[in-house]
This record gives sequence, structure tokens and C-alpha cells, in this order.
Amino acid sequence: MKSFLALFMVFTVNTVLGTSLKESNSADILVITRQKFVQSITTNYKTWREAQGFDVKIVTLEEILTEFPSLQYFNSIKEFMDVAFNWYTPPQYVLLVGSFRALPSYPISAPSPIGGSSDMDNYYVMDKEDDVFRLRIPIGRIPVDTAEQLDAVLQKLRHVESKKDIDQYGFDFLFIADDGPPDYNIDVFEHQVESLVNLLPANQSWQRMDLDSSSQFYGTRKNLFDFLQRKPVFLYFAGLSNAELWGHEGILASVDIDSITNINTPFFILGSLCESFYNSNPQNILIQRFLCEPEKGAFSAIASTGLVFTNQFDSLAQNIFKEMFRGSSPRLGDVFLGAINSLDKELRGESGLTHFFSFSIIGDPCLLLPLQIHARADIDKDQSELTFELKQNYPNPFNPRTTIEFFLASDEIVDLKVYNVRGQPIATLLSKKLLRAGAHSIIFNGSHVASGSFIYKISAGEFQQAKRMVLLK
Repeated sequence: MKSFLALFMVFTVNTVLGTSLKESNSADILVITRQKFVQSITTNYKTWREAQGFDVKIVTLEEILTEFPSLQYFNSIKEFMDVAFNWYTPPQYVLLVGSFRALPSYPISAPSPIGGSSDMDNYYVMDKEDDVFRLRIPIGRIPVDTAEQLDAVLQKLRHVESKKDIDQYGFDFLFIADDGPPDYNIDVFEHQVESLVNLLPANQSWQRMDLDSSSQFYGTRKNLFDFLQRKPVFLYFAGLSNAELWGHEGILASVDIDSITNINTPFFILGSLCESFYNSNPQNILIQRFLCEPEKGAFSAIASTGLVFTNQFDSLAQNIFKEMFRGSSPRLGDVFLGAINSLDKELRGESGLTHFFSFSIIGDPCLLLPLQIHARADIDKDQSELTFELKQNYPNPFNPRTTIEFFLASDEIVDLKVYNVRGQPIATLLSKKLLRAGAHSIIFNGSHVASGSFIYKISAGEFQQAKRMVLLK
């Protein structure tokens, strides 16, 4: 009876996209949600992003089930996403709006003997070649259950991206290192924090708090609340945790959210474990409580929804920091995409599926991170680790100039061209130019063209890649 009612609702819902999902469409940002959230998304998100030059398409789960029917809704979403990647202008970002109860994630079980499982949003935008997984585009989720929660989150995102209150933040980074249980290596989390601090540019301000009483940075729960009231932009937690608390001593728990006062500048969280995140009680999930709290708490997070290993997350966290300060446009999704796909290939095989790809963007992947307009860090790829890669242009949107960066793994003859959305070339930036292996950048001046979306594409030997940029005059 429940299945019949669900299908009846599917066939009676009004469509949002307006055409068959199986037809070729166009989208810069693809929002997948439930019908009850469409009005809030249209008013508070779609109009905002489209004013920035992005093409936003909203598709409901009800629409997806109409054209891709399945009793397992996550299979329907995956089938639809495979079609969307073949649109004449495929999406550059995907945003899921709704908690697991409203919008399912994809359940993944790790192969033996690793074990473990994850509710993995990343699987919707993942492909596999030669036993190596990679993300095609960034995907994020705003895990809300009500339109009121969604409005509160979107208001925070817009406020943070506007940088109106950027000067109110006290410092850039707060690092918290757990001491682990008695039988654990008590230095491992402190070493993680030290490695990340060493990646920060000299002009980034930071504070550190270790839970090991012998550390010179030792701090307690009271010190943590004092730090939060001093308003960090980014908060990194290295340690053991579950969906409800950080640290085996419970340095911070979901029940603490209500008692956090005088903190009206939300921060970004990196490193929290939210195992069984999507199917837990939202009132018990630390990250979801932080995100849905109006005005304070968190504006976004990168958190795990399954089993992870400490040393593996350290590798991902280092990549995230490098991407943040490499000089590209610091959109959350681009940072995460670059960090995941830069992991060694052996880490992106079957054994790493649930341990790396279960880390998810909680928030809008298109969000511009508030890095306080600091100078770029001198973090360059080691020559022995170079791969072919086309970076997102910065700034983006731009007017009229923007920088395009790319990396070459070997000496190659390079073509770099800019096209409009109809595929017509409008500028040739490089034509059969021999370039050495390493990092390169070039300026595109769009003063001769009208505002709009453009595609820039690189060809270097067998390597080809394209990305979208937006000109706003």
C-alpha cells in the first residue's frame, strides 16, 4: 500500500525542470531535492546563484522517480545522474537538499577484509577506471528536515559568502588534537595537527588546543568554548569521534550546541566523524545541529559518514589544505574535488572506497570559502608527484580578467581555448605551445565579450579537460 501511495504521488506532482529528465538539458548547479523544499530553494538559493551568472536547475525526487522508477530510490537518483552527465551542458556542482529521511544517500559496503559501510553521496558523481575511483564533479548536501531549517542554513551561506562580517572573526584556524584512549598512540593526533599547521601560509592566524595534559597546548572544555567565542573561521578536529561527540572524553557533544552563546559568526568544520550520519536522529548529530542552528554554529563541514582510518584522513586533510591555498578560486567543492582526486591511486581503489569517499561536503559545494583575501601560499606540487590537471579559474565569477592554472606531468604541446556555451571558440590562449612539466598559469581577458558562461578547455598530449567559468560585467 505504501509503495502504491508513493508512486501515486510521483505521477501527480508538478515538474520543476519542465522537460523530460532524459532529454539533453543544461545546468551549472544541479539541485536535487523534495517538492516541499522547492519554494525555499527557488527564493533563497536559485535567484542568488543565478544573479552570479550560474545556471541553476532544480529537480525533485518525485520527478526522478517518474522517469527512473525503482523501489530503491538511491538507484533512481544514480541512474538520473548518469544521464545528467550526458546533457549538452552537464552540471559542475550537485547540491542535495534534504536529510536522509527526505532524500536517500547511496549505501556502500566495503569489501572484505576491510569491512564497514557508508551512506555515500559521492557515489552519485563517481566513476571508475582501471580499478581507480574518482569524483567527476563535487556534490554536497544540506541535511535539513524542514523549510525553516533550510532557510536558516541558506541565510548563513549567503551571509558568509558576502564577507560582510569577515573582520569580526578573531583568527583563521582553530586546531583541536585528541589524546586518544589509554591504549592508543597519544601523539598521532598531535602529529596530524602539526603537519597541517606547517602547511599554513605565514599570514594565516591560528590557535591550537591539545587534550593531552602533558602538551604545551593543553586545553579543556572551558578553553574550547573560550576559543569559539573568539570566533575562528575554520575549526579542525583530529581525533576519535562519533556522530554525537568529539573525543573519548566528550570535549564537545551535540547537547552542547544550545549552551554555546555569544557566537554569531558561524565557522567551517573539518575532520568530524558522523558515522551513520544520515539515518541517525538529527537531534543527536553534532554536525547537523551545528549546521541548522540559525546565525551561529557551522556554515559548512567536511565530515565522514562511515568508518575511517586516522592516517588515511591525514592524507586527505593535507590535500585539502594544499588545495585551499594553491591560488585557485576557493570554492568548497573545487577544494574537495582536487583533494580527493589528488590522492594516490592505490588509495582510491576498492579498499579506500568507504574510507575516503565517505567524507562528504555538508553544505553548498559552490560556496566561496571566506579566506579573508590572504595571499596565496607557496605550496607547489613535488615534481615526482605531478599529474595532469586543469584548475578552476580564479576569481570566478570574474570581470574582466581571470587566471587559469594547470599542471603538466611531462613536457607537452598544449592548446588552451575558450568557448561559449554553444561550443563556438571565442579565444585561443595557447596554440601548439611546447611547455615544460610543472605548474603554469595564463590570464584570460573577457573585455571583448558579453557577460555569460564560458568553457575553457586544455589539450596536452592525450590529456584533455574542460571547466566552466562565469563573466559578470
